Amino acid sequence: MVRILRASSKSISFLTLFLLPLLAVLLYGHTFKSPFHFDDKDLIKNNPAIHDLYDPERAMAYNRPRPALMVSLAFSYHFSGTNVFGYHLFNILLHCLSSIIIFCVSRLLLHSSGKKGRLHAAFLGASSLGAMFFLVHPMNTEAVTYISARSDLLAAFFLLLSFYFFFKARICPGAALKSAYMVAAFLAYCLSMASKEIGVVLPILVLGADYYLFRSPENENHGRPSGFIEYLKIRGPALLPFFLMVLVLFVVRYQWEGSFLEKKSAFLSMHSRAAYVLTQVNVIPWYYINRMFFPENQNVDIYFPIYKTFFNLSTAAGAICLSGMVFLAVRRRFSSALLSFAVFWFVASLSPTSSFIPITDVAVERRLYLPGIAMSFMVAHIMSGPGLRKSITPLVVLLLFCSLGINRNYVYRDELSLWTDAASKAKANERARNNLGDVYNGLGLYEEAAAELREAVRIEPRYAEAHYNLGVVYGRMGRRQEALRELRLSEVHHYSSPELYYNLGVLYEETGLLDKAEEKYLIAVKLNPGHSRAYNNLGNIHARQGRLEEAAAEWKAVLRIDPDFNGVRERLEKISMITANDKEHSLAN
Repeated sequence: MVRILRASSKSISFLTLFLLPLLAVLLYGHTFKSPFHFDDKDLIKNNPAIHDLYDPERAMAYNRPRPALMVSLAFSYHFSGTNVFGYHLFNILLHCLSSIIIFCVSRLLLHSSGKKGRLHAAFLGASSLGAMFFLVHPMNTEAVTYISARSDLLAAFFLLLSFYFFFKARICPGAALKSAYMVAAFLAYCLSMASKEIGVVLPILVLGADYYLFRSPENENHGRPSGFIEYLKIRGPALLPFFLMVLVLFVVRYQWEGSFLEKKSAFLSMHSRAAYVLTQVNVIPWYYINRMFFPENQNVDIYFPIYKTFFNLSTAAGAICLSGMVFLAVRRRFSSALLSFAVFWFVASLSPTSSFIPITDVAVERRLYLPGIAMSFMVAHIMSGPGLRKSITPLVVLLLFCSLGINRNYVYRDELSLWTDAASKAKANERARNNLGDVYNGLGLYEEAAAELREAVRIEPRYAEAHYNLGVVYGRMGRRQEALRELRLSEVHHYSSPELYYNLGVLYEETGLLDKAEEKYLIAVKLNPGHSRAYNNLGNIHARQGRLEEAAAEWKAVLRIDPDFNGVRERLEKISMITANDKEHSLAN
């Protein structure tokens, strides 16, 4: 550590640019074959909207609030198809580039934080170590390895880029160069918001950094309210375009979604907004902050209880911890400006997902990706001081985080490993049990699948998807009555999947209830007009009932969807022959 801090500035910069990609390969190199998980299948593998890079409008229309994300997925699909290697490579490169920008930003902030007389190499060494902590932190593995979490990576990357360009414009000489940096900052900000809505926090982060770290001689009293007003008069025009973009985002969102914030929140259908806030008062200190310092027992599907009252020990203690953290940060905003700003960054960047806007999943590890940058600033602040420059403790912690990150990434090697891990760490999590049961079903392990799915519906009797999956498993086990019962329960609990109605149709058809089977198949093709198997079975029912013209119409629909559907052409030829013979017989009479 001593040698690094004493090295020349150029050497440290080159060493950092060499070590960061090396660490990325070390930590994530074994994830290139990790398969699609969870939402990846619907968002990528089975999503025709991203299958044509030359039709970006179709991709963007699939998820209008996040067009940059969808275009990036179309880009990956164009070059990789369903081969996961390209998707993982893209995510890892983004993570590595973000770490490099953090190195540059930390160096910039250290020089502007009022620490005078320190070695330039010390600033670089501290910034380098902070960037490495971000790169290897185990809590970032979900955001990087889970392909669908790319939205967090993109939003953070462009936000960091915009943040860096803004402050380069703040300190660089020359009006032309300042303007170029500001335009670049604004464009990067737009791309951040087009990747994920969390990018909206950039103006607040810029305001905090500019106000506390970039101290201007014109505004020496900026710590007082009157000073802040004077500060806004001086710096407000530069920030105005960014805040106007926030307004534009809300207006556009209202036009698209019919709501400024959430619309038809699943959380609000069961709980209150106050319950979400109280739960976040627990999530932030007891899970997020705890895992930032002690990253253990990570879970892709966190089970966290809902808190509906302030009057319990956990919530009260959480509120005290958060209030104390903010109070100390405000109090030390001048003596430890960068440390104070790190707390500000953490709280501000968590606010879109952990405040009053309810999201179904109250705690998700990938949401820490952007707030977790605060730890890099904290490490940079501590290591830039004289106390720890010669200590090996940070390097030991860095190596420990590397080891934990590598081990965590092994969990993503296949779906069975991922969901076995999730269910074992959250036994009361019905979704983890359902997903594990679905994996067992795909592997043909029906007894194991049924056991997990029964546990899922025991935990949450209204869990429609688990009832559906259990019905499918029972059907494959030959237990038709139990299968029919579970599929009906899934329908009662409003599971509107075309596969549900298709499978109900199959069971009714097998038991001779053709009218009910036809009814369910018709719902299936209404929900999914491209459901060739449902059209085929409708044709079979019509043929059994002697409705040959209707049967032919259904089978022709099958061929329009899938020209190679097995056996359909032969059946159409038979109908043609029968129809021709009937016509000949009629003419003969």
